[in-house]
Amino acid sequence: MMSRLKKLCEVAQIKNVRLIIDAEQVHFQPAIDHVAIKLSKSYNKPDNKNGPIIFNTFQMYLKDSNDRLIKNYNLSSLEQFVFAVKLVRGAYMFYERERAEKLGYPDPIHNTFEDTNESYNHAVKFLLNELSQIQKRSNKQLDISNSPIAFMIASHNKESVIMACKQMNNLDISSKSGLVLFGQILGMRDQITYTLGKYGYGVYKYVPYGKINEVIPYLIRRVQENSAILRGVGGENQIIWREIMNRIFHRVPQA
Repeated sequence: MMSRLKKLCEVAQIKNVRLIIDAEQVHFQPAIDHVAIKLSKSYNKPDNKNGPIIFNTFQMYLKDSNDRLIKNYNLSSLEQFVFAVKLVRGAYMFYERERAEKLGYPDPIHNTFEDTNESYNHAVKFLLNELSQIQKRSNKQLDISNSPIAFMIASHNKESVIMACKQMNNLDISSKSGLVLFGQILGMRDQITYTLGKYGYGVYKYVPYGKINEVIPYLIRRVQENSAILRGVGGENQIIWREIMNRIFHRVPQA
């Protein structure tokens, strides 16, 4: 497996693309973290002008997620490789809780949606504050070629995205630096993606691809993960309806 992964990393490095290693169930995750760290040591060198190749994923609905995030960040500082991560809320809530109950160990998931939001936002603020402190100590503007941290805010939660943008502005972290990226799935909260792109933020659109029987369960997990989306559908419908009316009557689009 490691031999195959190294071949992928070599090609990614030549082609200047990133490999984002996804997170899985709790009982698999230590092995995945081990692989991600091992690859990061080799391919996330601090002197790479194109930035890190390997991004590991942290599921912030886990109660230990912030502790693990800080532990791995400290390891990257100690061993001198770029700490590159993707932050998600989490995708296996029902599975994890059923397994914990069946095997008799504590539920690893935060008790409430609000607790998960707090955990997610705490991680975003921690990484932004670290970037800000490093920038102040180095007395130079950080970018993807010289920063020891890069991360993706993979979220459909409008409040988390707005909070991150405000923090970046307050901490003088440039939206065009490539250090803080955003990501949403195609067809989910597209208005967030387009707005971020309009104002110069690095933003990715994730396109699930595969057989229907493989992709649909994945998308269902994404909806479960982002239950706030369902509560925000009314707002999206209003935006769509307003745009239809604008096109029919040639109105000037509203901000």
